[in-house]
Amino acid sequence: MSIIRYADDFVVLHEDKEIVNRSKEFIEYWLKNIGLELKDSKTRICHTSDGDNPGFDFLGFNIRQYNVSVHNCGKSKRGFKTLIKPSSKSLIKHLKVIKDTLRKLRGANQTAVIAKLNPIIRGWNQYFCTAVSRKIFEKAAHQTHQKLWQWAKFRHSHKGLRWIKRKYFKRYGKDNWRFMDSNGYFLFRHSDLKIKNHTKVRGDKSPYDGDYLYWSQRMGRHPMVRSNVATLLKV
Repeated sequence: MSIIRYADDFVVLHEDKEIVNRSKEFIEYWLKNIGLELKDSKTRICHTSDGDNPGFDFLGFNIRQYNVSVHNCGKSKRGFKTLIKPSSKSLIKHLKVIKDTLRKLRGANQTAVIAKLNPIIRGWNQYFCTAVSRKIFEKAAHQTHQKLWQWAKFRHSHKGLRWIKRKYFKRYGKDNWRFMDSNGYFLFRHSDLKIKNHTKVRGDKSPYDGDYLYWSQRMGRHPMVRSNVATLLKV
């Protein structure tokens, strides 16, 4: 059995559903003794690959196993592949934040809109960049572009579409539709960020074990190593 916990959120994993059910009963009993209980809307027992709604959401990610041929499942040769992606709820929530932000900035200029949206987009991307997120990033970029186009048309309802395009969307590299002001200040796109494969921490390592070389190479920083040295070690 495996238990993954973050703050008050946790997941119990086991191949036997009966053991999972018994674990749920034990957790409910234990929580009751300290005056707490599981929240029904967030508690779910499911299979990671079978059933009507396989997989589960955890901390904004969707974890699910997909049945594939033994030639495409890696070294395990078990006939399935585990993929961790941004959940649909996370994407919907993020796009709503962008929509609400643009609605509040209908009277603002383009530079102010870019300055407000860039941290929102970069922060969301950085959180999910270690998962299988490429298609989700492209979808988010497309949806954001549509919202920006609507924002621009609302500001200039009496102007033609070509005029609006020339004013707000300019050429940046091979991209002819980059949301960019006249000074070259542009909006960061979700699809700009490269996916960074997560490397699991070695089981025999701890941030307090004194291995400055390992943690500097992994994170690019360490409180006991100068920042320029840690950066060089990571590279």
